[in-house]
Amino acid sequence: MKQLLMKSRCALTISALVFMLAGCGTTGGLNRDKLDQTIADIQAAATQICSFVPAVSTVSAILSATGVPYVGMVPSIAEQICAAVTRRSGAAVPAVQVNGKMIPVRGRFVSR
Repeated sequence: MKQLLMKSRCALTISALVFMLAGCGTTGGLNRDKLDQTIADIQAAATQICSFVPAVSTVSAILSATGVPYVGMVPSIAEQICAAVTRRSGAAVPAVQVNGKMIPVRGRFVSR
């Protein structure tokens, strides 16, 4: 049940993000395929940098908080995620701050 709730919440977040940014001129219009590719690119970059695969819900929340996802943001977002999961802050859940909002970073470490 918990897994179904997380998938539903993630789908809702992605849908809201797509709707919100659908007409944005700086992205040339954002569609589901572009959003999915941006999320996959960020996950791949984070995996390459620090062997951590951020959850889709985490990446979606970060993109939503930034306002406009585009390819140039991929390295920066991946680096922020890696900094959050590798620093020793004593926080129970690592987080990144985007536009004044703290976003929990969830995901998993993988071996290379």
